[in-house]
Amino acid sequence: MKADQYNAQQRALEKQQSREADARALASGEKTPAQLCEENGAFAFPRELIRIDFSRVKIKR
Repeated sequence: MKADQYNAQQRALEKQQSREADARALASGEKTPAQLCEENGAFAFPRELIRIDFSRVKIKR
């Protein structure tokens, strides 16, 4: 995938392939759950850093 072009469908396929590879590595014992968490943790957003101020949300009814 070129850096200047984003293809959502291609990216979804790449992510699915990565999840499948992780599942195979886990099932085969090649990697532990802790190893996968460490490897994939760089892509996760720490929940403790998320703060949503719902007092500003207006719900249309």
